[in-house]
Amino acid sequence: MNKDNSKTIRELSERDFCFDGPLGSKDAAITKIGPNHFKVELGELPGDHDGASNQLQFSITGNAKGNNLALDVCGIRGRAAFNVYFMSYSYDLETWYPVQWRKPTGMQNTSRELRDSIYFSTFAQDKVYVGSQVPFPFEQMESLVKDLAARPGIDLHVIGKSMLGKNLYRLVINPENPESTPLTRHYFASQHCEPNAQHRMIGMINWILSPEGKAFRDRNICHFCLLLNPDSPSKGWYIFNSEGKDMQRWNPDSPAPAEDQPYESKVAQDDFEKLMSKEPFDTVWSMHTWQGPVENMVIPGKWFETKTSGTWRDLRNITLGYDRRGLCKPLREMEVADKVYRSWGHGPFQKYGVTSFGCEGAGTICTKEDNLETGRILIRGLAEFQKKFEK
Repeated sequence: MNKDNSKTIRELSERDFCFDGPLGSKDAAITKIGPNHFKVELGELPGDHDGASNQLQFSITGNAKGNNLALDVCGIRGRAAFNVYFMSYSYDLETWYPVQWRKPTGMQNTSRELRDSIYFSTFAQDKVYVGSQVPFPFEQMESLVKDLAARPGIDLHVIGKSMLGKNLYRLVINPENPESTPLTRHYFASQHCEPNAQHRMIGMINWILSPEGKAFRDRNICHFCLLLNPDSPSKGWYIFNSEGKDMQRWNPDSPAPAEDQPYESKVAQDDFEKLMSKEPFDTVWSMHTWQGPVENMVIPGKWFETKTSGTWRDLRNITLGYDRRGLCKPLREMEVADKVYRSWGHGPFQKYGVTSFGCEGAGTICTKEDNLETGRILIRGLAEFQKKFEK
């Protein structure tokens, strides 16, 4: 008997699992193979590509309390392996507990059908949410930006809609007195559905809006696109949109359409280019996740050349001073060859000469608080650099 509520603990059944919610995995199928032990077969990503499975994401709608859980997961051979990153579970979509795969694969695995297992200890509540990294559903992001937009000096723009009808948001943090000093303009965006990168940006926002960030806030305008791939959290599509296209794509021929550019990426690029034509950005940050600590890379552009007396190495050294636990690798320079790049990490620099940051990593940072802290480290380093070197 369950001592808390005198209720008999029932084993979990297939009916207790939902793959169609804020955190979902399209076309996943579940089969019970033993007490609290299930096999999950993942569906295939949409679109015409080399084949890959959706990510494992689901909710347990009831009867979880008092039970543990073992899942044997089968994926589809392809470049987007489902077990690259750790998983997390939560009872309220706020507090998350990390869980590791039994045999996680690397970033690329095309040699075989993927299979792995994951084990959850005894659940404390009946309803459970499970997702990749530290999950951040679209609905939670939408609620956050609307709450922030109610504060003075913050604007929220709907720049368009996704292919499945979800809003694409751009949040703008403005200075209290924009006429008092020359302003620096920054653009931060998460093109993929990579929640650790989104929490990194939220850490930046939290610091900018804190008392400590007031001096930075007074001389900067910051644009944030927290999720440009809003259809993915409920489908398990990760870096792809509903067309099966990688959302990192930049169109070097814009405004002419590019065949390989995803729909939502083009909406965001069109909005970005309209802004560039009026009040150009000084820095552009493309926020992503791969394994290891946060790994920030930069293509130094006009901002370093004309508006600061410092170099990207000065920014690197200042930022390292705020990272006391090794959550971030030292900033390094990205190489740019004589070819045309179709990515948000290179495209803005190639077209406009804007200083471009490609911020990756954090795939092994397993808590929300640590991911928020990486954002605070990066933005504090940027603020101190500006204070010391910006003209």
